Amino acid sequence: RLIGRFADDMPSDFLPGHSPGALHTAGTTIGDVICFEVAYDDLVRDTVNHGAEILVIQTNNASFGRNGESQQQLAMSRLRAVEHGRATVQVSTSGESALIAPDGHLLAKTGLYEPGILTAALPRRTSQTLADRAGILPEAVLLALGVGAMIAAVIRRRTRPTTGENHTDITPQAPRPHETTPTVTPAGPA
Repeated sequence: RLIGRFADDMPSDFLPGHSPGALHTAGTTIGDVICFEVAYDDLVRDTVNHGAEILVIQTNNASFGRNGESQQQLAMSRLRAVEHGRATVQVSTSGESALIAPDGHLLAKTGLYEPGILTAALPRRTSQTLADRAGILPEAVLLALGVGAMIAAVIRRRTRPTTGENHTDITPQAPRPHETTPTVTPAGPA
């Protein structure tokens, strides 16, 4: 129901771009990320790799009301600030808007549906973090290890001998010396 609501209620006239969101303006290169794109590390990393000195996330979360999506998006923006070592500006038409330092702490912020003007001196950076240099490699390695572990578990389970309650031993055994073997006499016609 939730996905259906978003598919029906949200406008769907968006088209993907064909170049990185690195905008050159007034002597600064801005990494422009639109709304949910902040959730995709490769899109943000692409702007940084194309010279972004500051990240700007523009969004309108009014369609989500007060259900926590704005707070979730702000948390993702803070994560991207740390991941890429960039000051980050989150601008929202419905809140929460924020100015975020490269270490992830909030310099200033507005609440939900709260108008405001935020100001702070933001550092411009051009250096690359380990996350920028490594790219998708750590994720690929972890994915390969996870898939390898699952395959190994399946192989091990299939090649392990079966034991358990359904196992029956059909090998006849001789009676022990102190045990007696019962004698069974077939019943004949009476």
